Amino acid sequence: MDSFNEDLKVLDLNDDYDLSVLIDKYENTLKETLQQHAPQKRRIITLRPLSPWYNEEIGQEERNRRKLERRWRASGLCIDRQLYVKQCETVNAMIKNAKTTYYSSVISSNAHNQKVLFNFFNNKIAIIWKELAIDSSHCNQRNQEEQYAQCVKFINFQEVTEHEIENVIDK
Repeated sequence: MDSFNEDLKVLDLNDDYDLSVLIDKYENTLKETLQQHAPQKRRIITLRPLSPWYNEEIGQEERNRRKLERRWRASGLCIDRQLYVKQCETVNAMIKNAKTTYYSSVISSNAHNQKVLFNFFNNKIAIIWKELAIDSSHCNQRNQEEQYAQCVKFINFQEVTEHEIENVIDK
């Protein structure tokens, strides 16, 4: 901070300039000095849309979980760790319940509209495929022969009747 103050004191600003020129010179000199002492840093921030099942109550509990985690990591005490683990379980249960409630309501509200249900599940499957493709592109790729060797082979396969499919769906 002292060197920054010293650099500001030795700024060369002559009074014989036009006012607008003096302001421009002053601004440029300040920018250069600030860049020298506190260079601008770039950060990448990824913005993700909120999930439809996410609510403020879950957000509050997640903030509380993070607070307990920081306390535990700072203190290293077993009791702080136990509180943190308990809060993790609470948040995970809340998320699971919120997801269950949301998806159940989507399914029940569109029970008689097969087009909406089909599009909903089709979009979910497309998202899952996309995530799997991204995950697999980041993994080390094994050669194709190893992948085929590890696959389960369906030599004997019985056809499924329409009645059996209806029974599975009704469960």
